[in-house]
Amino acid sequence: MSRRGRNILIGVLVAVVIVGLVWLLGQGTDDFSAKYAGVDLDADVSGIGRENTYDGYLAKYAALPAVSAEVPVDLLALEGTAEIREGGVYTADDSEVTWKVEVPQAGLYNIRLNYLTVASRGIDIERELLINGELPFSGASTLCFSRLWTDEGEIRQDNQGNDIRPSQVERFESQTAFFRDDMGYQTEPYAFYFEEGENTLTLRAVNEPVIIQGITLTPVTRYPDYAAYLASQPQGVSMTEEGKNYSLKVQGESADLRSAPSLYARYDRSSSLTEPNSIDKTVLNTLP
Repeated sequence: MSRRGRNILIGVLVAVVIVGLVWLLGQGTDDFSAKYAGVDLDADVSGIGRENTYDGYLAKYAALPAVSAEVPVDLLALEGTAEIREGGVYTADDSEVTWKVEVPQAGLYNIRLNYLTVASRGIDIERELLINGELPFSGASTLCFSRLWTDEGEIRQDNQGNDIRPSQVERFESQTAFFRDDMGYQTEPYAFYFEEGENTLTLRAVNEPVIIQGITLTPVTRYPDYAAYLASQPQGVSMTEEGKNYSLKVQGESADLRSAPSLYARYDRSSSLTEPNSIDKTVLNTLP
């Protein structure tokens, strides 16, 4: 067969294949226009299918006046599976503990927790919060509190001058944290509604034991936006030469404490901007 004949045959075969594909793809395609007749497809559907959201919870109490006083919880007045120790209340990883709280003013409160971690599996402490026996919103079922980790010793070098990364060990120290969204979708601590008078606060363990050293209901802090902050500052004040030239450099890999054992120092040779820097040796100079 001549070259021209082959080209013609190839062209015909390609055309047949294309027509066949178009026909196959067209089979089984139904017209669903009748199904969606009269439906507003441009409507905002955010939140549909989600119940008990934090935004919906806040909206219920948005008109309440701000509270002004902290309310400490009497840790010793508890009910449930817990062990009172000298350092606080030990709650196991299968515990459920309830405290009665006398609230002088109904409103929204942040909850501040003072706690001490204990040796266990080394993962974050996780608790579910119930107020007056009910879960206030879905996010309150996964409240996480981190541990403290540090280098076991100093960074050493091998006989080639490469850094040897120290192991991570846990430090058991008292910490303070607010009940908040662990995923970071809500940047401020959660606000919880408490009625005036007697309320109950229940912590149900999901993961890990912990010693609770204090629980306090605190007024919700309202921060001004930047425009309001700027307007409140003295006017006509110019920056000093010292302020213009001030800079502070912090080497992240030198952190003394970390919230997870995976945040150990690592090395990076991909950029000359990392400090310290070496093109031929392993130098710990970055964090993940």
